[in-house]
Amino acid sequence: MDWTLIWKTMLIIMLGLFALMAVAGTIFGAFDIRRLLVHLRNPEAESKEDSED
Repeated sequence: MDWTLIWKTMLIIMLGLFALMAVAGTIFGAFDIRRLLVHLRNPEAESKEDSED
């Protein structure tokens, strides 16, 4: 196994991991922004839910 094959393999693996992290960050970030917008529309609703716990 030569060095170019090792580096190409590592590059492909790291790009794949980066793509997975980017997709996960986009999905979870969209949920957070949606929750933020709901809270901005009705701030009392979430504070009531927090105080019940």
